Amino acid sequence: MLNESNKALIASVLFVMSLTACVQSYTIPTHRVSDSSMHCGETAQRLAELNAIKKLVLKEKNSKNLVAGVLFFPAVSGNKNNFRQTIAAVNARKAFLSDLYQANECVHRIPVYTTEQIKQMINNNQVRELES
Repeated sequence: MLNESNKALIASVLFVMSLTACVQSYTIPTHRVSDSSMHCGETAQRLAELNAIKKLVLKEKNSKNLVAGVLFFPAVSGNKNNFRQTIAAVNARKAFLSDLYQANECVHRIPVYTTEQIKQMINNNQVRELES
């Protein structure tokens, strides 16, 4: 039988785990004031960041929904909303930047980042698409 201290410890652990089960929500505007002054290299960099953010969100969605479903079922619904909003924002921004890239007749290669690389870039505040 569990004593009060063990019950409190288990409840605390489950609470912390349920908090980590939520998908990260990113705020990504479709347009920025500085967009018109971006050169081709910067536009290519921003498109690469968005591609990597989308991969990261998709990866997090799959793993965190499993944890959320086990620990706190209503979190799955919240995760779906965060996921949909983030993916919609990424897709809208990518469409806008792709149009800008084509309109400027850019030929720069768009870099490819792994999910680990983009996580590190986010942690180091190096992802300009996530700046406000």
